[in-house]
Parts: sequence; structure tokens; C-alpha cells
Amino acid sequence: MTTKRDLGIVDVAPENGDSGLDQQEITTAEALKTKEYATGMVGKWHLGDYSRDKTLNPLNRGFDFYFGVPRQQ
Repeated sequence: MTTKRDLGIVDVAPENGDSGLDQQEITTAEALKTKEYATGMVGKWHLGDYSRDKTLNPLNRGFDFYFGVPRQQ
């Protein structure tokens, strides 16, 4: 059976929303930055509620630019 994770799709379950994406996971933005790409994201961030924990902000996960809202319960 193919899962979201097999497809490279990750969304933090609501009950885990405060913990966010595991820091050991590499985002696409982080991977692209190793090759000197500029990265940006527009939209709703579903990988942790950075309104409660600033370390979960997309700007701390490899994105150079971000315009959107945090995931909220």
C-alpha cells in the first residue's frame, strides 16, 4: 500500500501539531539550499504550529521567503 510518506507528502496529525515536523527530517527547501537555490513558500504551513513554537517557522526550515499562516487547531 502506498502511503503519503512514500509519496513525499507529510502533514503533521492534529494531535501532534504542537511538536511539528521532526528536526531530523529534511525539507525540500533545505535540500535545494545545498545546491544554492533560493526557496520560498506561500500558503498554510501544516508542519507545526509556529505561533506557539517559533522554531517551527518555515524560515527556520530552509525557506528564504514565507507568506502565510501557521497551522492552527
